[in-house]
Amino acid sequence: MLPTPFTAEQIRDAWQEGLEVWATVKTQGVEGVSVTTVESWSPERVKTCEQGRSAAGEPIGTKACSEATWDDLRRHAIFPADST
Repeated sequence: MLPTPFTAEQIRDAWQEGLEVWATVKTQGVEGVSVTTVESWSPERVKTCEQGRSAAGEPIGTKACSEATWDDLRRHAIFPADST
């Protein structure tokens, strides 16, 4: 596996409550945006909520919230070296 680009501590130190991460997504030919917002933050965990939005910025679907450790977030960037 390749090393992750950031440590759990680097992610934790860069994120704060209210941070929004916008990502363009395309599902079944429809383009929109996924917005992940940091709702609460602690040295051990983070609570994020994700809301789909249309290309015009209108909310789509329901907002989904979850909690994770900072290491859980770091592990999202683990990929096999031979296929990355």
